[in-house]
Amino acid sequence: MRFDKSLQCALLNAPSVVFAAPQSASYPTNGTAPAAFSSKCAELASKLHIDGGVVTTAEFVAAGTNLTVPVYDETCAAAPPAITADMCRVALNVSTSERSGFRMEAFLPANWTGRFLSGGNGGLNGCISYDDLAYAVGLGFAAVGTNNGHDGTSGLPFYNNSDVVEDFAYRA
Repeated sequence: MRFDKSLQCALLNAPSVVFAAPQSASYPTNGTAPAAFSSKCAELASKLHIDGGVVTTAEFVAAGTNLTVPVYDETCAAAPPAITADMCRVALNVSTSERSGFRMEAFLPANWTGRFLSGGNGGLNGCISYDDLAYAVGLGFAAVGTNNGHDGTSGLPFYNNSDVVEDFAYRA
């Protein structure tokens, strides 16, 4: 996955907006995150500036929550992941051209260890892997995933749209 520099910088700096410094589980991850973390998470939407990007969600999610995730294509439907650590969930829509764009989500744990994981999809997959994001955030990783510029697991979105092909190849 290759990001535009402004998007890459914004995402890599997002954890520093939410946390003052990497933390090592200084409080239990059972829905008892300090109010400061929760409010900084909510403020993140107004502080994250990405060319062509719109933050659609910036919300605190408590440990133990069964996350409800959007299903943009039936081939992406999966059981809702259980969140095992308090986190900030950030969802973005990024427009890359007049005919294309991609969706992505970042899970930022309250017990961030300073580590970052960018999840991948395989083959033609255009589904955000919420299970992988939930697993990573439970281990203290800040994690991101994307739909690779299209929804679903088929190549049909590529047909007659070179912009979607570019998103899939390197922009998303």
